[in-house]
Amino acid sequence: MKNKKTIITGILVCLSVISGLLTLAGILLLPAEIAPPKQSVHENIYGVGYDDYPANKGILITFEDNSGLFIYFDFSALSTYGYVFSENAEENAEQIPFFKDYTISAKKDLIFSLCDRLGGIEMRDKQGEKSLYFSPALISFCEKELSEEERLQLCISFFDKFAKTGLSSEDFMFIIENTNTDLSYSVVYDWIPHIKEMFCNYIMG
Repeated sequence: MKNKKTIITGILVCLSVISGLLTLAGILLLPAEIAPPKQSVHENIYGVGYDDYPANKGILITFEDNSGLFIYFDFSALSTYGYVFSENAEENAEQIPFFKDYTISAKKDLIFSLCDRLGGIEMRDKQGEKSLYFSPALISFCEKELSEEERLQLCISFFDKFAKTGLSSEDFMFIIENTNTDLSYSVVYDWIPHIKEMFCNYIMG
């Protein structure tokens, strides 16, 4: 009887030791299993990594009457800056706080064709009501000498359209093929996924 009690006691002691060891192992291992992994500064956020964003770039667009537009893509802040020049575009572009990386020399026909490619742009009349403009109406609007305010309105109308629809690879190819520019498709390829969001946050200088 005494031997039987000794055996039972020994078994219980062994079970207690094993249980204690398993509990200790669980305590040591559990935090490693349930703790969320630390996110590296360079890890992807929502599938887009920091390194996936292109470098910031400035583009000067000039027309035959020496008017123009400077666009600065700030990919680091997902913002776009726009500057409208009614004259001396190249000289005036040197006064803004951004560096020019590329130049586009275009005829005003490009504006009208791009307007139709995008399905028209919305512009406000003198009463403040919006109307959808296609190339015939836009040509009529641009026939007269535009004031600074009208040039700004035209630019904003295009920026608003870009914010809604973005610019496709075909749109960029159309611009490159129909202008005199040092911009290439290999450069703009990485811009395309971000263009819509960039124009949702534009600032006119």
